Amino acid sequence: MGNRTIIPLATVRKDSSNGNGANSSSNESEWLPSLRKPRVRHQLRSQNRSSEHWGDMLRVVSTGSVVPLIAAPVLGFTVWATVVCVFTLVPTVAFLRTGALIPNSTILVTLLGTVLSLLLAFRVNTAYDRFWEGRKGWSNIHYNIRQLARLIWVFASGNIASKSENSNSSQRTKTGKDSTELIRKTSAMNLLIAYASAVKHELRDEEGTRYADLGPYLQDLQLVAGPRVLLATVNVSPVLRIATALQAFIVDTPIAGAALPAITALTDQLSHFERIRLTPIPAAYTIHLKQSLLLYLFTLPFQLAPSILGWFTIPIQFIIAFVVLGVEVIGERIENPFGVDPNDLAQDDYCDAISDEIAQMMKANPVPDAGIWIPPYSMDLENIEQALLKEHIVTHNSEATAHRFPFFGR
Repeated sequence: MGNRTIIPLATVRKDSSNGNGANSSSNESEWLPSLRKPRVRHQLRSQNRSSEHWGDMLRVVSTGSVVPLIAAPVLGFTVWATVVCVFTLVPTVAFLRTGALIPNSTILVTLLGTVLSLLLAFRVNTAYDRFWEGRKGWSNIHYNIRQLARLIWVFASGNIASKSENSNSSQRTKTGKDSTELIRKTSAMNLLIAYASAVKHELRDEEGTRYADLGPYLQDLQLVAGPRVLLATVNVSPVLRIATALQAFIVDTPIAGAALPAITALTDQLSHFERIRLTPIPAAYTIHLKQSLLLYLFTLPFQLAPSILGWFTIPIQFIIAFVVLGVEVIGERIENPFGVDPNDLAQDDYCDAISDEIAQMMKANPVPDAGIWIPPYSMDLENIEQALLKEHIVTHNSEATAHRFPFFGR
């Protein structure tokens, strides 16, 4: 077992330039780099409190913009509007002016626009609800990991090895026992960091554990959970292996009552993530929306060109196509927020925040016995009974004295 510990991810990132790694006995080249989501420029500033990112509106190919995705169809519908205007407004070829083929009343534009706006609003609201549910889920994961880290580092005894190790623990010196418990606590804290990274990789369909932000932290699974638990979870996903190891770590500790609900919440949140990722928007709705957009943009020039707008139909068609197609594509891009696209959730930042927070917590030495904070309950049962009896006798004698000599204490 030795004294091998794993440095938190935040320390690894800071010390990588100096040649330090998560594990001095392993080669860092064995670990695959984690694919990170590109950062949108305005995300580098304080979001929700700054309007500087409005400058991105001039960057049509900016990271996160949908303009490159809708440029071709928008130009296509604009060309179509130009063709309709030519055959409507040029006298020599204006065979569409008579309105014999398609009625040129603008009432149709109003009706189609109203129906289409409802479809688009439902589409985007549904997609953003999935996006927001993903963000709330990561917030819940951060909260529960923070709770577990606090409980493990301060209150857990760390004495959760296999039965053979527990039977031999009484033969160790006090210093050796404290050192072993500290190593187990450190390993359990590292598993909390690994849990967030494992969730991120699973949501991105990145199989395996050979990632630099995951693999190094899984080397002490046996130290945390014991060989029996490790063998029972060898064929399950890394997320469930970590959750099972953490549960085995705390099940016999004083923090079990407070920590087990947090582990349950972590696994429950993974199920919520899988529900979002594996349940797409129904294909019938997506197909019908695209068909409605096509019909609307196809018939729009026939309604606008014969009216007083005339040649202004072309720029109006361009603007309307840009808006409605952009909104529809935005709904597609954010309905699965767990990828590495610029508009997806910043899961890498969430994992880094969890890692940095745990690293800061681990810089302080934990209290060897948290029970000393709440005397007399840090004592064994016999001493507790004696202390309570002594307190009862003192209280009873004080009350008896006050009753017999009511003016004694005045």
